Amino acid sequence: MEPSASPKHDVPETTRRDRVDGAQSSAFTLLELLVGVVILALLVTILSQMLSHTSGIWLMRNAQVEKSEGGRAILEFISKELQSAQLPIDRTDTASLQLLVNPTTLSGAYQNPNAIFWQAPVATDSTFGDLAEIGYFVQWDESTKGNPHANLCRFFVNPANPAVSSTTYLIYTQPTNWINDGVINAIAPANRSNNYQGLLVENVIGFWVSCLQHSGTAISCGTSTFDSRTGYQESGNTFHLPAAIDLSFVMIDRISAKRITSSMESAIKSAVISSTDANDFVGKVKGQPELRGILPGLSPCETRIYLQNSK
Repeated sequence: MEPSASPKHDVPETTRRDRVDGAQSSAFTLLELLVGVVILALLVTILSQMLSHTSGIWLMRNAQVEKSEGGRAILEFISKELQSAQLPIDRTDTASLQLLVNPTTLSGAYQNPNAIFWQAPVATDSTFGDLAEIGYFVQWDESTKGNPHANLCRFFVNPANPAVSSTTYLIYTQPTNWINDGVINAIAPANRSNNYQGLLVENVIGFWVSCLQHSGTAISCGTSTFDSRTGYQESGNTFHLPAAIDLSFVMIDRISAKRITSSMESAIKSAVISSTDANDFVGKVKGQPELRGILPGLSPCETRIYLQNSK
């Protein structure tokens, strides 16, 4: 007996056609692949730009925080040294102990726009006393071709043996010329060839000093030079030390500092000299198209320091 054949189930023609059509519709055409690649490329580009922008904001924010913290630390450091500025007990003794702003014996290269020098009992080596010579000024470094930058420099000299002639501690031996270009270059050249000796902080492009009377009024110095040996008149009395000193400076972050060119250096110096303080300088930069590119990187810092021995 022959086994019975399995019943034959014929697949309807319409069903077979639907399967073929379904298989074809589930595949990507070349045009669809190209469109997908283009969309993917656009998404990658957008994400890359967003990442770059976010990274740029983070770097700028980090630089601003660094600037702000550095500015406060510098002001505190200078304040501690300046508030203890000394003068001789006999104020008529003009051959010792002075406070000078823009001394006439110093060239204009160090006056951006102001430089200040004095003596205070902060010597790090008190073998021959504790009255060190101290000073602060801004100096431009042009050793990097095409990208000059300015630095805040610190002049500091420990007292020397009075029995031995010193070439740098000159307040007693040369009271009319104890600060000059030669002494500055020996103590705080702040350049690469001298291992940046005397450099306090980089990227400070302006430093302002304003001496104040006890009333808070600015002491008028016709040549913008203050000399404690001459002093000033207030309420019929002669004072030799200012009651207080307003200090301000402008820092620029590292990113913006790299954009400074030689022509911008000249424009910055001119704006610094014509400004009364750090905030005035920032306002002037806003009005100069050539300098607007560095405006976001500027940070003005200021403080008022009361001198303990001003009376």
